[in-house]
Amino acid sequence: MQIAPSETDKHTSSLNSTRRLKILVVEDDIDDFFLLKKYLRSNRYIYDVSHVENIQDALLFDLTEYDLILLDYKLRSNTSLDLIAKARKQNLSLPIILITNLNDERLDDLSFSMGADDFVPKNELSPTLLNRTIHHCLERERKNRERNRAQLEFRNLLEVSTTTLHNTANILNTLMATLESIEELVKASRGVDLMKISDLLRGDEKKLTKILSSPEKSEKILTFIDALSNVLETERSQVLDETALAIRKTRAMRDVIQTQQSKASDGLYLEPISFQDLIQEAVELIKEDPLSHGVLFEKVFNGNPIIRGPKTLLTHAIFNILKNSLEAMSDSPEKKITFYLDTKAAADLRIVDTGHGISPKIIKDLFSPGFSTKPNGKGLGLQFCRKIIEELGGTLEIDTGLKVGTGITIIVPLYSSPLQEKLH
Repeated sequence: MQIAPSETDKHTSSLNSTRRLKILVVEDDIDDFFLLKKYLRSNRYIYDVSHVENIQDALLFDLTEYDLILLDYKLRSNTSLDLIAKARKQNLSLPIILITNLNDERLDDLSFSMGADDFVPKNELSPTLLNRTIHHCLERERKNRERNRAQLEFRNLLEVSTTTLHNTANILNTLMATLESIEELVKASRGVDLMKISDLLRGDEKKLTKILSSPEKSEKILTFIDALSNVLETERSQVLDETALAIRKTRAMRDVIQTQQSKASDGLYLEPISFQDLIQEAVELIKEDPLSHGVLFEKVFNGNPIIRGPKTLLTHAIFNILKNSLEAMSDSPEKKITFYLDTKAAADLRIVDTGHGISPKIIKDLFSPGFSTKPNGKGLGLQFCRKIIEELGGTLEIDTGLKVGTGITIIVPLYSSPLQEKLH
C-alpha cells in the first residue's frame, strides 16, 4: 500500500525533492502496524509499504526490491533472526530497524550483533523519531555504499599499480642482464688493439716507413688488420643485436604500462591471438634471464588455437609462470620446461617444469593476495596470471608436489566461442 504525505508535508516537500521508498513491515500486532502506518509520514520520502505478520511470509519476499525493513523484535514465532540472516546472506545492505517493547541499553549491542542497523522502543515511538531513524539509517547506508565504492576503486587502482610494477620489474631484471652483456662486449672489444697499433705507428714515422717498404711486414700488418676488422664487425653485430633486444624489452615495459593503464580506464582490449605466438614471445623474453641458461624449452604442439584476449597481459602471464619455473629449477640436475598445447573444445596449454615442486599444504594459498614462498616475493605473479585468465572466461590450475616438479594448466575459450563473442 502507498501512504501519502499529509497536506503540511506536501507543502514542505515542494522545497525538497522526495524519494520513493519501499518498506517491508514485519509486525504481528495489527494495532502496532496501524500505528507505524500512521507515523510513516515524511517530507523527504513517499512510502510504499508491504506488511506481513510473520517471518515465514516475509522470507517469501524478494528482499532486493526493498529499501528498508521495519521488524518487530519479539514476534510470537520468535524467528526474527531468520529474516536478518537472509538479508545479510544475500549481501544486502538495506537497513533493518527493530521495533521493540524493550528499552534496554543491552538491546543496542544485541541489535547490532543480530545484523540490525538500529532499534526504536515502541513506548517512545513518534513520527519524528521514526522518520529521523529511517533517514539516519538510509544516510549511513548511502555513505557506506559510497565508501565501499571508493575502496573498490582504490583497490582496483592499487592492483593495477602493483601488477604493473611487478611485470615491469620482471622485464627490468632481464633488461639489466642484456645491458650487462653489452657492457662485457664493449670491455672485451679488440678495438683497443687497433688503437695501440695506431699509437705505435704514429709515434715513429721512420719505423712506419721501414715497415711499409717491406712487402713481408706490410702483408703481416694487412692480414692482422683484416682479422681485427672481422672481429670488430662481429663485436659490432653482437652489440647491435643486444641493443635491439634491450629496445624490445624497453618497449615491452612500455606496453605493460600502457595496457594496465588502458585496463584501469577502459577494461581489457581483446584481439585475436595465436597461442603459439604467445608462447614464443614469452620464451624469447625469459631466455634473457640468467637463470634460463642451460634450460631446455620443449614444445609439444597439437594445433595452434586462436583465442581473443589482451596480448601483452597474456604474454606476461606466461612469462611470470616461466619465471617461477626457472627459480624452482635453479638447483635441479635436469632443467626442462615443456609446453603441451592442444586444441579441443578450448585452447588447452599445460606448462610442466622439473623444479623442486611445491608442498601440497600451501597450494591453496598460492593465489592468495600477498602470499609468496620467496623471501622477497610480493605474491602478485600467480594471482595476476589467474585473474587475467579468468577474466577471459578461462581457468588456471596447478598440480604439484615436493620433488616432482610443477604443472600449470591454462584453458581459455577459443576465438569463436560464444563467451568470447560476449566479452568482445
